Amino acid sequence: MSHSPPQNCSRILYTVEVAQASGVTNDFYSNIVSWSKTAKQVAVGVNKTCSIWKLNKNCKTPISFECPDVITCVSCSYEDLVVIGTEAGKIYVISQSDGRLRATYILDNIPIHTCTWFKNNKRFLVGDSSGNVYMIKTIHKQGILILKKDFTFKFHQQLVCGIVLNSDETQVAFGCGDCTVTVWKLEKYRFPVIKFILPHTSAVKAMGFCPWAPSLLATGGGYSDRTIRFWHTNTGTLLNSYFTNSQITSLNWCHSRRELVATFGPGHGGSILEVYKFPSMKPVKRNLLEPLFIRVSGASASPDGRYLCVMCSDSTIRTYKIWGNGSNQMVHNGFDVFESSLISLAEGLNHPSPVIR
Repeated sequence: MSHSPPQNCSRILYTVEVAQASGVTNDFYSNIVSWSKTAKQVAVGVNKTCSIWKLNKNCKTPISFECPDVITCVSCSYEDLVVIGTEAGKIYVISQSDGRLRATYILDNIPIHTCTWFKNNKRFLVGDSSGNVYMIKTIHKQGILILKKDFTFKFHQQLVCGIVLNSDETQVAFGCGDCTVTVWKLEKYRFPVIKFILPHTSAVKAMGFCPWAPSLLATGGGYSDRTIRFWHTNTGTLLNSYFTNSQITSLNWCHSRRELVATFGPGHGGSILEVYKFPSMKPVKRNLLEPLFIRVSGASASPDGRYLCVMCSDSTIRTYKIWGNGSNQMVHNGFDVFESSLISLAEGLNHPSPVIR
């Protein structure tokens, strides 16, 4: 079932911090902001500079690394490293703490659009404009960091602009310019298996696995699609879809309640982000009073999911507090999460049912 969510909204979100970042590329396919997993700071790629911005009012001078090529994606590891991808197909790994270059790798001179780390910090994934995704292994040898191509995912024929891992890293999803998302099984690093091809009607960059339901995936399409879809990735079932009337540029779930936040391209009623209840998709929070031409070109959530850092097309980096304090883990009834008794049974979840007499 597909429909537009109701447009009433109870709360307004305001920025808690705004920083200028002149020269931001207004590119839907780039992923140029990443929140550190170890500190209150973000890595931002602007033109040929990767900057580490500390999110506090006492520090406005970022740590910077200058690349010889235009930066198209960044991703912070679960330790001190940042991987940088460029339009020239080069990978740079730097230190978050001092911006020092740690390693370099060249991928066939094909532009890289997205990258993400595994939790063990020993591998990361990068997607390029030819449709390939590469698993890169990090090797520490006598104090030197070495990068090695470990595996290539081959399926897509157009650029890969989104990569997301589920919470237990048993599945990975790739969003692509060919209007599809592919879901892969990752039980063994070197032998991933494609599970499902999920259709859309535009390029897919915005994706998010639910942190408290590892087989629940949200995807959001570009301007020709403008729809948020929810999938059960163990069966490939489309659970529901919601038309948003705008290009969707990121999707992030709350860690402690059934809500998610979406960011948008221009034209979303003067709002660049909105928080929805799940599964009703009733809007509960949004930001207002933004110029209509602004769009979010990239977004990254804090490790606890409470804050969202967005890179905007007006050359600003904005931080929003989306959710308040809450427990890190959520206890939920799996049945109404998936809205299907058959899927709940397949997941091994119990559902209270009346006694049959």
